[in-house]
Amino acid sequence: MRLLKQQRKALSLFVHPQRLAAQELAAFFACSLRQARALGTRWVRQGFLEMANRPKKARSYQLAARYEALIVRSLS
Repeated sequence: MRLLKQQRKALSLFVHPQRLAAQELAAFFACSLRQARALGTRWVRQGFLEMANRPKKARSYQLAARYEALIVRSLS
C-alpha cells in the first residue's frame, strides 16, 4: 500500500467529506478540471479512489475502503 506523494497529500481532502467532486480536486491541486478528472480516473484504476457518482458531468470520487483506514488511524 505505497502511496505517491500526490496521493498522500490528497488523503487530507477526505478527512471530513466522504465524497469529492472533480472540481474540488482541481482546486486543491491548482490544476484544470480536465487534469483533475484524468487524475481521478487514474487513481480509480490504481484502486486509490472509487467512483461515487457515475455521470461524467457530475463526477465524484470517494476514497477506497483500504485507504479510509489510514484516515481513521491518523485521527485516533
